[in-house]
Amino acid sequence: MKKLIFLLCLIFAVSVSSVSAEIIILREGGIPDASETQAGKTELATDAETVTGTATDKVTTPANITAKMSAPGPIGDVTPDTGTFTDLLGLNPIISVAANTVLTAAQCKGQVVLVSDSYTVTLPPVVVGASVTVRGIQATPIYVDANASDRIVLNGIALDDGDKITSPSVSGCQATLIGDSAIGWTVLGMIGGWVDGG
Repeated sequence: MKKLIFLLCLIFAVSVSSVSAEIIILREGGIPDASETQAGKTELATDAETVTGTATDKVTTPANITAKMSAPGPIGDVTPDTGTFTDLLGLNPIISVAANTVLTAAQCKGQVVLVSDSYTVTLPPVVVGASVTVRGIQATPIYVDANASDRIVLNGIALDDGDKITSPSVSGCQATLIGDSAIGWTVLGMIGGWVDGG
């Protein structure tokens, strides 16, 4: 019984000692400020403080993230442009052509060009990584012409700079081209027997 009482007194003394240490901390200046290496108290940041991002003595909560995402500010030495998203589905925009047409680089980002009759679609100066599919929707030949200083590779053969490719007179013929180097375009795939149109 004496051992049990001794053990209970020891546990009580340790508990009192622990509580006493906490009381001493509160009496001698309170809970310390939190840091990266020490637990302690901290203050929550306001939305404005989260957006400016300069306070080192405040913490951000999930509720502040919306404010920061709405005004990201500079990243390093660069301020990001405002994003414009018009199609998040990954759909390829369709361009309908009813006359000879010169495409821009902005129109060669995966677009599909539907050509309604026997017209020429001229590619812009090559941009590496650009791509476009040109498709005829009538039973007439269509032409895809390279910029004067660019070449087209058709069936593994590099045509002369500025040469065009010509489709057969079949509805549904198409050619998909990619800007694969600084000197021109390559036909990645085609429907119908496209040929060098000179």
